Amino acid sequence: MIATAASRRKHRRWRQAAIYTVLLSALAFVGVMAVGMWNGNLERIIDADFKAKPSETGEPVWTPCPTNPDAIYPKPATVELLVLNGSGRTGYAAAAAGELAKFGFVDPGVGNAAHYDGVVKVRTGSLGVDGAYTLLQYLPEGAVLDLDRRQDASVDMIIGSDYKELLSTEEITYEEGSLIQPISGCREIGVLLTEMPSAPPTSSTDPAASASLVRLRLGIVPPRLGII
Repeated sequence: MIATAASRRKHRRWRQAAIYTVLLSALAFVGVMAVGMWNGNLERIIDADFKAKPSETGEPVWTPCPTNPDAIYPKPATVELLVLNGSGRTGYAAAAAGELAKFGFVDPGVGNAAHYDGVVKVRTGSLGVDGAYTLLQYLPEGAVLDLDRRQDASVDMIIGSDYKELLSTEEITYEEGSLIQPISGCREIGVLLTEMPSAPPTSSTDPAASASLVRLRLGIVPPRLGII
């Protein structure tokens, strides 16, 4: 009986220790979850595959995959390109447009954009995604692709404050007509369109800059108009 009672006491202590261990582990887990919810990390972990990922600037970026798995890089000459300067530094849009023209982009438009803190944001609608992938092959590391709801194939290249220059000829490695290599983490265009805000995003150019861009396209450049 003495041995049996001791065995029971030992078993009871072991069971209590196991229960306390489970309870403490559960409390620790709840604590970690609570901290995650408080600082937003938990939401980002849970919703990582269902939300637009933020860029380095903190803005949400809706990164589309190519239009289909067999899509090829269009020729630069087929891309309707506007180069918009959001860096705050004079001359960057005109300089980039001139360099891109040498690579085969036909007469890119230029204009001003709201300030952008990143490197380059390439923004386009569903019809211009493949052309945007071609443009990305000439842009430095840090450039992002962002889908919007425009109904044409135009592509905007928004130069940010971290932009320095395009890639050199030696750094451009893609081949025209080859299969487009999707951006890591991109998502199907149709899926993004169902999740994006229903209202069109704010234009990358302010009203004054938009008016300036129209005048540039028409070849009417007022003497005081400064292209950043």
